[in-house]
Amino acid sequence: MPDSPARRSPVQHQLDELQPEWTTISGMPAALRIGPHDEERAALAGLCDASCLRKLGLKGRDAGAWLAEQGMTVPADIYATASLASGGIIARLGTEEFLLESGIADESVPAIEAVPIPAGRNLFRIERQDATFVLCGIRADAVFAQTCGLDVGKMDVGRVVFTRVAGVSCGILPELFEDRRCYRMWIDPSYAASLWQSLAEICGDLGGGVVGLQCILQSFSGTG
Repeated sequence: MPDSPARRSPVQHQLDELQPEWTTISGMPAALRIGPHDEERAALAGLCDASCLRKLGLKGRDAGAWLAEQGMTVPADIYATASLASGGIIARLGTEEFLLESGIADESVPAIEAVPIPAGRNLFRIERQDATFVLCGIRADAVFAQTCGLDVGKMDVGRVVFTRVAGVSCGILPELFEDRRCYRMWIDPSYAASLWQSLAEICGDLGGGVVGLQCILQSFSGTG
């Protein structure tokens, strides 16, 4: 694992215990592989830490127009999402609020951060340190059935839903990966370790478990 990383996942100490194969993405150590059974676990109920994906919040009545001026496809509806370059994603969280998350290449967020906001525009950048988890596999819905009051299997792909999972507030984004549903989750870093432990135990009971980022890398690369 790299020495003195600039950024750390809120569940890194839990991943350390699994002795994964590490890589560095966007200045953060990321668990690339946990072990030889990653693919089998991911096919059933795989839990992956993707907190390395860099994030940025934008608020203000000019936020949507300014993002469009930067060449981005801006979702029109609240809770809708759109794809960004190289696997990135933009989510509209409110009338005047957006969340951007870079893909593995870490292009989208740094590019936006580098553009000066013109004087007089009602627009503010907000630092986001959310943990990002991905839950995948044919038994992913069964994990939520034990932890969430919503029927996530009926949630629309590409739309964010805010709810509680194992008592922790989070945003859930259903996506498609290799023609199967998977779920991207955004969690306050203060509660990430607790939720991670609960989800990992349930995934293990269902024949899955914690998996490395390699299992889902293509979904964040902009090539899948």
